[in-house]
Amino acid sequence: MKAVAIVGMAESTRHLAPWDEGCEIWVMNETGGETGLSWVKRWDRTFQMHKPFDYRRANNQNDPKHWEWLKQQTKPVYMQDTDPDVPGSVKYPKDEIIARYLGNYGRTGTEGPPEYFKSSAAYMLALAGYEGFDHIGIYGIEMSFESEYRDQRPNFEFWLGVVGQHARIVVPASCSLLGGAKGVRYGYDQVPSLNPTQFGIRRMAMEKSREELLGQAQLIKAEAETAEKQAKAFSGDAVRAKALREKAAKAEAEVDQLVAKVNVLTGHIDEAKFILDTIGQLNDALREWTPETPE
Repeated sequence: MKAVAIVGMAESTRHLAPWDEGCEIWVMNETGGETGLSWVKRWDRTFQMHKPFDYRRANNQNDPKHWEWLKQQTKPVYMQDTDPDVPGSVKYPKDEIIARYLGNYGRTGTEGPPEYFKSSAAYMLALAGYEGFDHIGIYGIEMSFESEYRDQRPNFEFWLGVVGQHARIVVPASCSLLGGAKGVRYGYDQVPSLNPTQFGIRRMAMEKSREELLGQAQLIKAEAETAEKQAKAFSGDAVRAKALREKAAKAEAEVDQLVAKVNVLTGHIDEAKFILDTIGQLNDALREWTPETPE
């Protein structure tokens, strides 16, 4: 069996990597150097997929000596392109991987498949699949925080799905990937809940909208009444009186439309009131029902 462990930096599961087994160990960025000295027991390949100005900089907060360390490496260091100053640098086969895995994907109005890679871990997983590893373990990769992981997590799970069609992929039981430890299945395990705060806010918004519509209706109604009075006052001027009556009729039609909207909102508000009156009892009943936890 051809096996590899892809190891990230998340302290929650990185220690679970099979350091003592015969599989390959792949790490990323600064973890192969001084940053990972306390926990990286060995590694076979590392991935530095950033631009040269990034990995060469002296003000690297993760490892100020990272560039000096890279220049001493003879083991494979995967990069966007080979670096003559890094003996072990290997150009990442991005185009070949895209051709194999992403050729059936496309976007309207564009040519060629999307280059869908959002993290170093995604590059690593895609390469493991491309090289035909049978067993791929994922450790130290959670992507459970917001910030940059908001985009990285769905992309990494996309690659888990793609590569998982041809290899066995294993994540720790406590890992947040692939549904997390709880493994809640949409529809099967979700217990519906009714949030009284949410309904209360919705009710207040509808009541505010109703008051605004009623205010508009009153103003337009006043305009219609004024136009009717003016039409009577100018009864001797047939043209002007006709225009005023048409104005009044148009205003009355607008009032009717606003009143219809008010009636619809009143119905929704009444429904919200009913739900708020009974929501406590419904939530109590729902809490009494606990679905079986999937094995």
